[in-house]
Amino acid sequence: MTAEVVRPASDDAEAGTLMRLPAFWIMLGLLAAGTVRMSQIAGRFFTAYPLATATSVALFALLAVPFWFFVAELDFLEREPTGLLVLAFAWGGLVATSVSIPGSAALEDLVAKLGSPHLAADWGAALAGPTVEEIARSARSPPRRASSR
Repeated sequence: MTAEVVRPASDDAEAGTLMRLPAFWIMLGLLAAGTVRMSQIAGRFFTAYPLATATSVALFALLAVPFWFFVAELDFLEREPTGLLVLAFAWGGLVATSVSIPGSAALEDLVAKLGSPHLAADWGAALAGPTVEEIARSARSPPRRASSR
């Protein structure tokens, strides 16, 4: 019995397969919507506080570098493709953030109505972080898994 050599598929074959997956197009649409929304938010901040916004964008970009290296080196046996890392970082920076901003405000409003405005002022951000923001970040897992196959 002879052993056959298994070779990975070419990049062209992967791109063609990826274009036929609905999850890819859903992910692409959500990233486009997140990009538009975050551009609108960033545009308002750039007009009001240009130096502070530019400084914060640069510092957060520098902060992302160690996380990129950490995630890239996380799995020694099966490295994540660069495209998948870019997708994960784009989801966290664009889609999850644009969903979390109005979701966190809505949750704080609910806390103010159900409890008190003082409770919302003290605990609103602490309650919104684990509930709204982490759910928005982890919502990328099913489309990401489907688009990576």
